Amino acid sequence: MKKKIIAAVSTVVAIAILIVCLVLYNTHYKSKGSGTIEVYVINLESTVVSQKEIEFEKGDSLIALFEENYDDVVITDGFLYSIAGYDTPSDWSWFFCIYVDGEMSQVGLADIKFKDGTKIELKMTRYETGS
Repeated sequence: MKKKIIAAVSTVVAIAILIVCLVLYNTHYKSKGSGTIEVYVINLESTVVSQKEIEFEKGDSLIALFEENYDDVVITDGFLYSIAGYDTPSDWSWFFCIYVDGEMSQVGLADIKFKDGTKIELKMTRYETGS
């Protein structure tokens, strides 16, 4: 009887841990308050080709803000493929590198933390091969 109770408790704990992990894995950053962010799209010649101040409310996500404020946004698995009329070429000769407040982002768009005054730069960057 004791073994059955231990097995049942262990199963419940394992299921609870699995649920917590799935929730954490699927939860992307949502703003903690309201404010305005600045978004710059910068071409390969380092020229700003688009600049927008975007207002946000508590609970907004960066991806939703981009989709609401640009007509041609394509984001897949956190990677930005298209925005402001610029499409990442299929040969990946250039891509968008994301900078947040002057620092290169280490996470995809869905996980970027932002607050009032955050500056986001989407810099087109040439793909350089090591050869």
